[in-house]
Amino acid sequence: MHCPTCHAPLESGDAFCPNCGAKCSAAPPAPEPKKKKKVPVKALAIVLAVLVLGGVAVAAVLTQGFGLLLPKDSLARNWDIIADAPQQKGQIGYVQTFQKKATLVLSDEIHNDDGTGAAAATVQTPDLQAIFDELWAEVSANPGSLSSDDMDSFLQKKLKAKACPMTDAAAIPVELKRTGGKWQIIPNEDFKAAVTGNAGAIYEQFITKLMEQEAAQ
Repeated sequence: MHCPTCHAPLESGDAFCPNCGAKCSAAPPAPEPKKKKKVPVKALAIVLAVLVLGGVAVAAVLTQGFGLLLPKDSLARNWDIIADAPQQKGQIGYVQTFQKKATLVLSDEIHNDDGTGAAAATVQTPDLQAIFDELWAEVSANPGSLSSDDMDSFLQKKLKAKACPMTDAAAIPVELKRTGGKWQIIPNEDFKAAVTGNAGAIYEQFITKLMEQEAAQ
């Protein structure tokens, strides 16, 4: 900073020039750099957990926005292309983990002008039969000692594992329909069984064995 009259150097805060005595405007103090607010890692983890538990749709948004580790073609991301699929909000536990690990890829798509179409849907999911068989082995070895929470934790651990068994990927012929400018899959029975990992039948079988075990005790 210099005097506007004689151009002599000035010290910060000088009201008058020490060389010629001219009045000088004191330079405003330099603004303090703004401190960046740090978000506690634990708090961020809690927020993300709450959002993810809010539903698969939210999980898909988080994947795109924050780079969470979901497969490129995860079922969770593509669920909305299945016509008349039930809402996935509120899915928790091993069901949500299953949907994130499963993949759905469409190929050989045919789009007709009348809004109909066809494609090959390649679906691969965690092998629920193999996982539930392992769970049953645990239940059989410890009858009556595993709670529903224990079973859910067991299933989630198996589903999240890198060595999680997966079904063979097979292309299933499906029909398509255009709704609101978007092409959707019309699910047939083969597609439903594949995309759910045949969970209904497997879970029913497991519950039946549980009830038989309880009756025998």
